Amino acid sequence: MSKYLKPMLGVGQRKFVNRDNIVNLIQATLNRNEVSNVALLGDAGVGKTTIVMMAAEALADWEFYEVNVSLMSSGEDGSVQMASRLTKLFDEVQLYQKNNNKELVLFLDEFHAIMKISPAALEAIKPVLANSGRRGLRLIVATTYEEYDQYIRGNQALHERLEVIKVPELTSDETIGALGLYLKAYLPNERIDNSLLRRIVNITNKVQPSQSQPRKSVRLLDAVVGYHTTFGVPLSDQLLSKIVKASLGVNIDWQVNSGETEVYLNRRVFDQPVAVKSVVNRLYISSAELNDNTRPRGSFLFTGPTGVGKTELAKALATWVYGAEESMVRFDMSEYSNPDSVDLLRDRVTSALWQNPSCILLYDEIEKACKECSTLLLQVLDDARLTDRHGKEISFKDCFIIITTNVGADVYAELNRKYAENSSDFSINGAEALLKEYYPLIERELRDTENGFPAELLGRLDAISPFSAISFATRRKIADAQLKKLAKQVYDNHGVTLHFDKRVMEYIVREGVKTNDANSGGGRTLRRKIDQDITGKIAKALVNYKHVSDLAVIVEGKMAIESKFTIDVDSSAQIKVGAYTPK
Repeated sequence: MSKYLKPMLGVGQRKFVNRDNIVNLIQATLNRNEVSNVALLGDAGVGKTTIVMMAAEALADWEFYEVNVSLMSSGEDGSVQMASRLTKLFDEVQLYQKNNNKELVLFLDEFHAIMKISPAALEAIKPVLANSGRRGLRLIVATTYEEYDQYIRGNQALHERLEVIKVPELTSDETIGALGLYLKAYLPNERIDNSLLRRIVNITNKVQPSQSQPRKSVRLLDAVVGYHTTFGVPLSDQLLSKIVKASLGVNIDWQVNSGETEVYLNRRVFDQPVAVKSVVNRLYISSAELNDNTRPRGSFLFTGPTGVGKTELAKALATWVYGAEESMVRFDMSEYSNPDSVDLLRDRVTSALWQNPSCILLYDEIEKACKECSTLLLQVLDDARLTDRHGKEISFKDCFIIITTNVGADVYAELNRKYAENSSDFSINGAEALLKEYYPLIERELRDTENGFPAELLGRLDAISPFSAISFATRRKIADAQLKKLAKQVYDNHGVTLHFDKRVMEYIVREGVKTNDANSGGGRTLRRKIDQDITGKIAKALVNYKHVSDLAVIVEGKMAIESKFTIDVDSSAQIKVGAYTPK
């Protein structure tokens, strides 16, 4: 007894509210003449062990002990020896009961584990259950509904010797009451507003849906109280936010600042007002907590030609909402084209969410994935959860999901021709109006093409965000931003100032770029052109001109710039980098 049993003491002030009816049922069952053993069934965390402690307190003249099942099965031959150890334990307990004239109750938590470890041990329990009332020894076992069905219910003789009592999860109000009793026990002199306790319950319900009340809320409150006791920090919403961020990886304080969000996103992604507005609108809804709290914070389909800012907007969103681009997790969906890769995608996605529940999930070029992956995505969009390989349920409620696609190339090619027909000063408002005009065609392409999307997937998305092919003016903005970034990098690393001739901009934007092709003149093309034609030559010049503090970047030769966005392969223009001479 001293080796495998631990006395169960009362719970003091930590009695959970609205459990008296269950405690009464336990007492009544233990006093029955025939079936006097209890099986408590409930999800992990609902308070089964605490209920047994409450029963021990109510039956003060009885002695309650918890059996250490893991210790009993330990050792090299633990699983083999477990049945004989249990038999010896029961004999010793019965002798103790006779000598002390005490009613005894043994509590076996995780009861299904005995069946998994040693089916023979389960058989050793049956005689005890059959004669428990006459022996003065009763058993209370606890497990979950699923595990009881899987391991116990099929054993008819065992099942019939147990009175099943179900333990439901506490409601939100009941959990708040339990948290109040916790505070009364550990911080009797503190006066805490119930609004803080309610916030704890709401947060845990939202970000830990696979866990049960009251355990998940008690653990969070316990962490807050521990920090408060150690460092003297007041119990407040600010401290709660700090603990949630540190322990759960969730930022519960983020809000969309009116006006600033759209300005920031437009500064990061040039001339895509329709896409940006669709994202900002969803951010407002989510920030105000008016979104469906059973689904992800927001879900978007970014559609448009390559190199127009789809990935950049996802990165900008991650930075704005979660504080860092690293909060965006990208999945290249071309890696999941085979149906056998669905489990791999499930593992990677659930692993990413387990590490960081607050993030942007980017499913890049979804049309390249197999149909089974789309089905997996439907499950996430539906109820914001997915089960990992270990059977653990992972929540998607605090993340944004972005799907990108290049489907609809024909429509975007037509749009690009429309842009080309206008002057180089084609306004953002004009581009926005034209994109809205073509939106029905884009949506039709998404549904009707061979690589299109099933209606049930499109119907579950919060927004379809179209990106237009970029205009000449937008190319200038992208090129200007890239050159400034390059100049800063050179100065920070080498202390050298770059001076770009004005013809350099024209060279980057127009030379060698097929601007009438929706997929050839994007931001990636411009960045690649800068890397190939300029960055390499600057790197070489930094070696050749070690003691120069200024370098000039110029264009030599004639550029073939025509009135429309075209290319002249016979251009003689090329980039030169050398020592800078002020004029």
